[in-house]
Amino acid sequence: MYAAGHPPLPPLDLGKFLDGTSNKHWMTLNEKWNKLAPPKSDIDQQLEKDRMNYLRIHLSANKSDHSDHSDHSDLEQTIQTHFRKTQQSRIGQWTANLNYHDLLDQQARAAVNWGDYALYDCAGCHQTLYKKIQGSVGSPRRVPGRPQGPLWAKPMLSSQGESQFKQLETLQDLIDEALNAKPFGDRGKIQAAIEGFASERSKADSQLIALASEPLDPIAADQWLRGFLQQRQGMLGNRSVATQTYWTLEMYFDDLANVSKANPRLEVKNQKFQARFQELKSQAPDFFQTGSYGDSAGLSALKPETTKFYEMLGGFIDEFLEVDSKASR
Repeated sequence: MYAAGHPPLPPLDLGKFLDGTSNKHWMTLNEKWNKLAPPKSDIDQQLEKDRMNYLRIHLSANKSDHSDHSDHSDLEQTIQTHFRKTQQSRIGQWTANLNYHDLLDQQARAAVNWGDYALYDCAGCHQTLYKKIQGSVGSPRRVPGRPQGPLWAKPMLSSQGESQFKQLETLQDLIDEALNAKPFGDRGKIQAAIEGFASERSKADSQLIALASEPLDPIAADQWLRGFLQQRQGMLGNRSVATQTYWTLEMYFDDLANVSKANPRLEVKNQKFQARFQELKSQAPDFFQTGSYGDSAGLSALKPETTKFYEMLGGFIDEFLEVDSKASR
C-alpha cells in the first residue's frame, strides 16, 4: 500500500531538529550577550546603549532607553534564564498543526491527489503496537476503521500562554469530524472548515511570531511542559507521540542544565529530575536519539528492550507530574 503513496508524516520537534540535524549558523541569546555586552569599564557608554537596545528589541522587551546597572543586570538575568530549546519545541508544535492543515487544504483542492497516506496516522488502519503499555490510542469520537490525522500534530493547549490558540482546537475538532464522515475523510467538509477559520489561522501565525520573541523563563517553561505532558500522557501508545514527547523532554532538560550552569545560585524547579532523565536517555533506542530526518532503520519491529523503554518513559512522566499533584493535596 505504501508503494501507492507516502508514509505518514514523521514526528517533528523543532528544538530537536535544530539541535541535532542542522549546522548551527546563528548566535544564541547568551552568545549575543557575551559578544555585544562586555564589561562597562571597557566600553564607550553610547555603544553600550546601542548594544543594550539591540538586545531589548530582539527580546521584544522594554525598548525605552535606559542603561543603568539594574537594567543591565535584569536583561542579563532574562537572557541567562531563557529556555531556548523548550521555546522552540512549543512554537514548533503549533506550527506543525498549522502546516498540517495547509497540507490538508492543498490536498482537498486537488481531488486527484486526495487520500495520500501522508495525511493519516498509521493507527488509522492498524491497532497500536503498544496495547500492553497504554491501550488503544486515538480520538474517542473516531469511527473504527476510519483513518485519523497524525496525533503528534494535533494542537495541545497547555496551562501557560496558549489560550490565544483556542480556535485551532475547535478547527481540529471539525477536521476530525470530517475525517470520520466517510472512508479517508470528506475533503469538501475539510476544505470548508479550513476556509471558515482563515482569519483565526492568520492571527495564530502572527501570535506565534510574537510568542517566539518572548523569553521563556524557568517558571513558564515548567508550566508549559506540565500542561503538554498531561495531555500527551494518555497518548504514549502512539509511536510518533511518544517519540516527539521524548524529544521535548530532552530539549527541556538541556535547557535546565544550561540555565543551572549559568546561574549556580538559582534554584530551578525539576533539577532533581535532571540525573533521572539522563539515566533514561542512556537507555533510549537509537531512533529516539536522532532527529526526525535521521536514519529510519530503527523503525523496525518492536524489540523487548524497546517495549521496556516505552514503559520507562511513561513511568518517568507519571512521576514527574505526580510531584505537583502531591503538593496540591
